[in-house]
Amino acid sequence: MMVLPTFLKRGASEFDLGAARFMANLSSLAYNEREKAFPELVAQGAKEATFFSKNGTHCILVDFGAFRVVVFRGTEAHGTKDILASLKFFKRRLHKETPEIKGAKVHGGFITALDQIWHDLYPKIASQNTPLYITGHGLGGALAVLLAGARISCEARSPVKDNLAAVYSFGCPRVGNNAFAKFMDHGIDQEQGINHHRIVNCTDIVTLLPLLSLRYRHSGNLHYINSIGKINIGISLSEQLRDQAFSAINSLWDGDGLKGWLPWHLFAAHSIALYCRRLDES
Repeated sequence: MMVLPTFLKRGASEFDLGAARFMANLSSLAYNEREKAFPELVAQGAKEATFFSKNGTHCILVDFGAFRVVVFRGTEAHGTKDILASLKFFKRRLHKETPEIKGAKVHGGFITALDQIWHDLYPKIASQNTPLYITGHGLGGALAVLLAGARISCEARSPVKDNLAAVYSFGCPRVGNNAFAKFMDHGIDQEQGINHHRIVNCTDIVTLLPLLSLRYRHSGNLHYINSIGKINIGISLSEQLRDQAFSAINSLWDGDGLKGWLPWHLFAAHSIALYCRRLDES
């Protein structure tokens, strides 16, 4: 059995590289079926794991004793419902009972996918008082953000809000408009927002979707893995573009041409296995 990160056992909410590696590994395990995932979770130190699956939405609530993690599965290549959820770019307002978050809208397909399991998941996460982390890759990252921001934080009397430690997302697409992103980052009336650590591989095209022209915005603290594998915190868009140009020049220099920038290779940069490897090498 592996040693659990002390950082997580303390319920800490700041970014930690060891915690990011741990969450990326859990996000990878979430793609496995229950029969394979459960023994691997036990090997990671899990005391209990509850699996939720409904209409193409899958997640696992993993209890490690000192803390818990909700892990969402991302888009599967053969998962028609996953893909359709990702393509529903229309925005939906948050709960009517939360007028404080004026103008906040979220991705209609993603929130519909989350609501498939919300009413089954909520009693389970509300039944304990230990720190709660939420994580996922791709679509799973989007569902992690929405669970924290559009559901847990919008429950007026939720006992879970005080236990919510942080969200770790990997290759997460944009999930809401500017008002929702501001709420995620700053809370209501500029109070404490949600600690969302958004980890992005430099050429991961999924993180550019839905397009800015559709008025979607990212939330959270960006942790950008650049073309040489170094993690940059809070890197600007112009610096990201320079790094991506550097990656393209290196590809030409290495004799690969622009092969690495073809659409299918850009989607390959979204692989959770690649995220795990690059974090391990950092």
